[in-house]
Amino acid sequence: MTSATSSSSTTSSSSTTTTTTIPAIIPRAAVAVTVQTVFQGTYYYLLIQRKNPPDAGKWSLPGGNIELGEPTLQAAQRELQEETNVASSNDCCQWYPYPFMTTDAIV
Repeated sequence: MTSATSSSSTTSSSSTTTTTTIPAIIPRAAVAVTVQTVFQGTYYYLLIQRKNPPDAGKWSLPGGNIELGEPTLQAAQRELQEETNVASSNDCCQWYPYPFMTTDAIV
């Protein structure tokens, strides 16, 4: 997990001064992983049960934040492994870009 702190920098030239402030909270992209299998014509999906408030006990897709510079598919595979102990390989995975909103936040 990456933490961010607030910082600022000042640059000046002979005629102007510019100050840049970096916020303490930096939004990051997230991934959700869908694991699907079909058995005798019935579709099954892998879900996790959340442990932490405010959604403790609720069912969810495995997922989490993409680390800085990490490819999206690699982030999805890492999160799947971390949250379910299920390993995946590139030959069985497909990436579908589907934007979604989340109420989770890391502060």
